[in-house]
Amino acid sequence: MARREIKRAPVPVFLSPLSLLEIRNALNMAIARGEIGETERDAVMADIERQIAAGFFRAVQVSQAAIYAKACELSDSHTPAILARSLDLMHVAAALLCKARLFLSTDTRQCKVARAEGLAVKPSMGTKE
Repeated sequence: MARREIKRAPVPVFLSPLSLLEIRNALNMAIARGEIGETERDAVMADIERQIAAGFFRAVQVSQAAIYAKACELSDSHTPAILARSLDLMHVAAALLCKARLFLSTDTRQCKVARAEGLAVKPSMGTKE
């Protein structure tokens, strides 16, 4: 589902350092579960680097201090009602600071915060808590 939405997204798709860490960590968790090997992880990361070089993805640099400050604002605004997690808030904060218009996620609470902040969200409904 995520791959389909990424292919449909307007180019470039922004990737923050936090997004790149999340991708790498998800791949490393798949290694731990025996679903893939290090060779597959390295191939995916190399493919992402190629797509950054080709302009499909754009690696964006956002000040960590700015992300934390914005995430704190989002926490005050949304966590009492949505129960958003810190990392979810940081992803939304990075997207807002990059002036993204579309937010790609399958996490229900993350999607709720992104929508509340005026971002279009794909897929249309987050499914993972």
